[in-house]
Amino acid sequence: MLVTVKVGTRVLISKLGADGKQFFKRDSIVFNYEYGKHNVALLPDKASLDNCILDKPILTLADCGRNCLFLCNTGPCSVASTKGDDCKKGLKFSFETKPLPAVLELEGAQYLT
Repeated sequence: MLVTVKVGTRVLISKLGADGKQFFKRDSIVFNYEYGKHNVALLPDKASLDNCILDKPILTLADCGRNCLFLCNTGPCSVASTKGDDCKKGLKFSFETKPLPAVLELEGAQYLT
């Protein structure tokens, strides 16, 4: 499964796994995969993710082959595929959604902090 992360006009593409990536409020994460083979579920906590406890997801998106998750809240997020043994095979990841960086205006220029 590919994960496409859109950050403004930048697009970062990687295999499933958010290692080393930073996610911010208002980012969109697009999941691309073969139709019907996987799905995307938002899990309630990291313990559910670590132990592949998939019976009470917060949200499960259709297995249509392309899903978009818009990050509208800050804090921890755990995502996995609930199809078959996908989670146990490692088709899962967690990350922290951070607040948007503050923008400072100094002498007419903008700087991100």
